[in-house]
Amino acid sequence: MTGSSKHRRTPHHTIEILQSPHLELPSFLLTPENVFHKMGNLFGHNDIDFDSHPIFSRRYLLRGTDEGAIRDCFQDGVLTFYERQERVCSQGIGSFLLFYRPERPMNPAQWKQLMNTALEAHEQFVQRY
Repeated sequence: MTGSSKHRRTPHHTIEILQSPHLELPSFLLTPENVFHKMGNLFGHNDIDFDSHPIFSRRYLLRGTDEGAIRDCFQDGVLTFYERQERVCSQGIGSFLLFYRPERPMNPAQWKQLMNTALEAHEQFVQRY
């Protein structure tokens, strides 16, 4: 829950969690970038950007502890995939990939679409090997 009293709200997410022996992901968090993230960059909260993909860099905040490994992981196909998406979030570590849309609960009819998109993300990460 966030807020209090009449301003309290509970965000809901529908999350696709993939575990694959074909993934070797560094620890990362990818979220849509907002004005607060841009202000955080002024105070040293780094966002990993890619000069080759300005749309990706403008839309998303990408963070993690091993920038080099994250840059190796987010190659052209991965970056292009995320540029085609609308407001998605992903987290990765090792053989796990979490994929979701922020604050957008989905009804069961929409789950298949989310699953297919998450599987496409998985394929993009796997193709880099």
